[in-house]
Amino acid sequence: MKYFIANYENKVDKKGRVSVPASFRSVLEREAEPGVVLFPNQTDWPCVNGAGISRIETFIEQLEHMNPTEEDRNYFSMAMIGMARQLPIDADGRIILPADILEATGITEKAVFVGLGQTFQVWSPEAFQEYSAKAQSFTQANNKGFNWNSKPSIKSSENLS
Repeated sequence: MKYFIANYENKVDKKGRVSVPASFRSVLEREAEPGVVLFPNQTDWPCVNGAGISRIETFIEQLEHMNPTEEDRNYFSMAMIGMARQLPIDADGRIILPADILEATGITEKAVFVGLGQTFQVWSPEAFQEYSAKAQSFTQANNKGFNWNSKPSIKSSENLS
């Protein structure tokens, strides 16, 4: 598999260990460096983004095209790269979610992994339910703007948050 697709709810143990879905692991195994990179979500929603190292390398390459003297570059670098966590996947297919990520996302006993194509997100089940209901409503209201045969013309999602 080439992309992170679907969503999976997995148990989180007392040490913060959670199993990465098998289909997600198969995408991550194609990476030059093993493991998962988690980085902060840049919205008001309590989740964390995840990807393989190649996606992070793409972010870094994009940042390299910005003017190094502009503060915007530093802000983006700090938020996307400086706050990222590279986590190993153990022999049982698990990662350990750091305490600050558990606290920021509200994840306690279960975590929901949500595939977004080249990246994924990790949510608490409650926050995921709330957000997915809003996403479903938005999609139903705006589905005429999505053309499967070309680049989509989708209206702003400002009213989601």
